[in-house]
Amino acid sequence: VAGVTGLVAYDKTAGALGLFQIDRFGNFRELRTYPNRRKSWTTFVPIGTAGLLGYDRGAGFATLYSIDASGTLQEIRSYNDWRTTWDLLTMGPFTTGAMPAGDFLLYDRAAGQAAGLTVTGSGDLVSFANYAGWRKTWDSAQGGMFLFQGTIGSGVADLLLFDRNARELEFLDIGPNNLQTSVLLTPTPESQAWTSVTPVGPDLILLYNRANGTAGFYVTNRAPLRTPTPIPPTPTPRPTVTPTPPIVQTGTTNVRLQQGKGSSWNRYTAKSDNPKTPSGKQAYITGVKNNADKRVALIHREKSGKRFGPAFVKSGEVSSAFNGMLVGGDWEGIITSSQSEAPARIPIEIRYEIR
Repeated sequence: VAGVTGLVAYDKTAGALGLFQIDRFGNFRELRTYPNRRKSWTTFVPIGTAGLLGYDRGAGFATLYSIDASGTLQEIRSYNDWRTTWDLLTMGPFTTGAMPAGDFLLYDRAAGQAAGLTVTGSGDLVSFANYAGWRKTWDSAQGGMFLFQGTIGSGVADLLLFDRNARELEFLDIGPNNLQTSVLLTPTPESQAWTSVTPVGPDLILLYNRANGTAGFYVTNRAPLRTPTPIPPTPTPRPTVTPTPPIVQTGTTNVRLQQGKGSSWNRYTAKSDNPKTPSGKQAYITGVKNNADKRVALIHREKSGKRFGPAFVKSGEVSSAFNGMLVGGDWEGIITSSQSEAPARIPIEIRYEIR
């Protein structure tokens, strides 16, 4: 129904489901209540505009329901062979790139694994991806559309992961053929011990700190600020002396990123050493050229811990994204092509100047 939002409430102790309707004016109306339901449901996930998936982790059991505009709940299919170790479930536009979505993701924290499934109209579950080597400390996984815009380009992520202890957020673009691209890995803002994170819109998230009762809204779509054109003052004529230009020493070094970070075929790693410099001087990056035949997202961490990326660099392109960083440090590359097209290594050329 246009302008209407549905809400499903679950009373675990009573084993009851309640279906409610909220219109655009905030009016709240109960449609129907279903008592005598299972008391061991772990998670409910919306599927599309009129579907609901329930998961009972202890029993390894799941049920797919349809819900019509009057609140009628109808079972489409049940599944009794699910893994009993899925910690998190979320829906998202992982294969279609559009909301509302008929895809969902399951995450097994202890195994560091995730699986992506698509629900067909007949209730069949079709696998679109399986992931291994994931961090084992994610506290929440939220699907959605997350828009990014910055000085090095724009992008869209469809999965938000939150590590409470590490105080980190990671925005991923995932999809068919085990695609996974990290669009942004960032510390949580304000240096607070946030308890939870919730997507609100395509460029807005809500963070909540239960301990001190604070919350904050943060946007992901950070467009670059325009630099105003300076208006120079009227110069006073004076004799000019042409200085002797300093001699700037430049150089290049080649680095080959090797395939396979953990068990991820699309992740590449390598180290780059600081070149020899005169006493008191450092080698700073002036450009990074991608000599591979694939587009790659590069991340650079200096030995001091300073980090930048990912920066997407096309084949043969010289990127200025890392300019001003020290040459020495760790590099990570992520490709977005299929596994069969993944090269064994990614060569990059680092250009620098000593100053």
